[in-house]
Amino acid sequence: MPRPILATIHPEALRHNLEQLRRAAGDSRVWAVVKANAYGHGSVEVTQALQQAGAKSVGVALVEEALLLRQSGVKNLDIFVFGLLGEAGAKACVDSRLTPVLSSWRDIQSLCDKLTAEAQFPVHVKFNTGMFRLGFDASDANRLAEFFRGQKKLRLTGLCTHLVSGDDFADSKGVSQTQIARFRAAVEPFEDLDLSHHILNSSALIQAEPPVAW
Repeated sequence: MPRPILATIHPEALRHNLEQLRRAAGDSRVWAVVKANAYGHGSVEVTQALQQAGAKSVGVALVEEALLLRQSGVKNLDIFVFGLLGEAGAKACVDSRLTPVLSSWRDIQSLCDKLTAEAQFPVHVKFNTGMFRLGFDASDANRLAEFFRGQKKLRLTGLCTHLVSGDDFADSKGVSQTQIARFRAAVEPFEDLDLSHHILNSSALIQAEPPVAW
């Protein structure tokens, strides 16, 4: 028997929530994560509502999630893919103008194989600071910085990590602050590059004092 459960999603509530997070973020950009069908809320409908409210970027876990958005008419919006790519995923990112958040040398190579020598295809890089799901180790930072300076196929535009929770952001001795310290160390070799840094999830953001400092 189907479960007698109904979820009613109010687009105006989504827009209100986005505005509140924007206020908390100050001048920093807010990205809406719509992976897993927007956590069951309907990724296409949620993304369209957020785009109408002025959102410039969304994030998904899988390439196929991003392709669904593109095929549903979501065009003028940056879509970040946080999961691993593989050969087919790398091609899809290039063909559909998706921005991969790279976590492995294999995916870097897969993307490079699909691009011309001067492509300057925008990518972000993720570091693992404690989530242990995806991301380069901090020990890869120097090698990564040297790699991106030495080629033109890929254009590094951002660095990020993933907080385990974020609920303890205000605790100076909490896990979140430990991760932030690790992230700061990992991004030091990239200091001469003009890159965005993104790390705070919603629970951390609402505890931060604007202007947001990670």
